[in-house]
Amino acid sequence: EVGQLRGSGRGIAPMENAQLITLSRQIALQRQMDVVANNMANINTNGFKSESLLFKDYLMPVAKDNEYTGADRKLHYTEDWSTIHDMTSGPIEQTGNPLDLALDGEGMFSVQTAQGVRYLRNGSMTIDATGTLVDLNGNPVLGEGGPIKFDASDTDITVSANGSVASSNGTKGKLAIVEFADPQVLVREGDNYYSGPAGTPATAT
Repeated sequence: EVGQLRGSGRGIAPMENAQLITLSRQIALQRQMDVVANNMANINTNGFKSESLLFKDYLMPVAKDNEYTGADRKLHYTEDWSTIHDMTSGPIEQTGNPLDLALDGEGMFSVQTAQGVRYLRNGSMTIDATGTLVDLNGNPVLGEGGPIKFDASDTDITVSANGSVASSNGTKGKLAIVEFADPQVLVREGDNYYSGPAGTPATAT
């Protein structure tokens, strides 16, 4: 919508220019309210990362009134230029559940979904009926060698600081935790998932 306003300056009366400038700001404010509402709705969602908008001043270089004889007037429109993720680590709570995990750093868990590999920060996990470590949506949590699986004889499950998963039967795998040089390239999807290019093995998480 803002893009449509860019070409509307030439030959438009000053009052209409003012209305279009106001409209561009209102459109940006509406988008900002949507982002704030989504942040508030997820305030208690584990691993949720808030978003904020970046605004910029779009300078219209060719807007002028038909009766104006001087040089082109430069008009300033508001454009919601980008949405950024706040990847700051939140507070960590001790739950007593050995499958509730938290990440200290900007790394993310890798999860296999029907749409492909997705990334998330929510470390609430469980074991499904097949013995596979899964997230709360039932998607397998990936280890460096694929999904991590347990059998009926596995007890005393532990996860070390480097992501290694073990049980009474020994090592079961190591979580595929990845980092991104620029986390802003990730695209937020539903259910707290992110999609994007393949990350690199975490070294600072």
